[in-house]
Amino acid sequence: MKNIIFTADDFGWTKGVNEGIVLGYDHGPVSEISMAVNAPEIEHALSLISGKKYNIGIHLNLTKFKPISKYNISSLIDKKGNFKKIKTVDDVYEFLTMAKKSEIEKEIYAQFDYFKEIVGKRPTHISSHHGIHGDPKILDTVMEIAKEYKIPVRLPIWMSSKNGIISNYAAETLLKRSRIKTTNAIFMNIFNDDLRESPVPLMDEFLKVIDRMPKGTIEVICHIGFMDKDLLFSSSLNWQRVKDLIALLDPRLSRVLKDNRLTPVNWKGVVNRYKPERGIFHAEVDYMRR
Repeated sequence: MKNIIFTADDFGWTKGVNEGIVLGYDHGPVSEISMAVNAPEIEHALSLISGKKYNIGIHLNLTKFKPISKYNISSLIDKKGNFKKIKTVDDVYEFLTMAKKSEIEKEIYAQFDYFKEIVGKRPTHISSHHGIHGDPKILDTVMEIAKEYKIPVRLPIWMSSKNGIISNYAAETLLKRSRIKTTNAIFMNIFNDDLRESPVPLMDEFLKVIDRMPKGTIEVICHIGFMDKDLLFSSSLNWQRVKDLIALLDPRLSRVLKDNRLTPVNWKGVVNRYKPERGIFHAEVDYMRR
């Protein structure tokens, strides 16, 4: 059996991103949305899902925008009250090394509690911007929440400017020992391709490796949306989101899933806990996201 979850990250980022994600959910294979509660357009995001039964998870964010916590978390923020600016993926881990674990815990719980307040229910899953929940300082708190509320957690990854995205076996093992539900593997395509090249790079990469997809459940991490001015100036991943949205809405995708017996599910459909293996099934990255 091979199940597949299409998760759209960064809900709340900009209005264009929000609208693209909802379109991918309503008319494409997206079955999970990952919401960043401290993002600038969170009110707009909430208006789009009001009264609807979307599967919404929390996208923990300690590297962009302003924190939610009202406590003193000076090791996480700059003089303007924003999270400290991250220029490269290596800066993420330098930032986490200097950050105080007690302050990280306060902010994570603040974001989790705020999610429950504004969405009206607990998140369907836990993920994080830049994959930061793979860091031990953050993973401890994430696992506390996951175990208490029985919430699945995205398979942790490790990002570096030299190696791109690779498996984080230590973090994976901690999840396994804690019996926290996660997927067997991750598919990820974040590639700064030329605008003149294929209009659907995510689809192209997906088709290349579909025959090698492992059994169990695979999460396809998606960054989709419409490009607007706010996105252009807040993320190096902007027009690429439009390409990925086109790929997810392409009629070929549903046929490919059916022909290869890949069953779309959400996090409720993950019935098997993690089995120790190489978690990153496929990852294409060649630039830094901000």
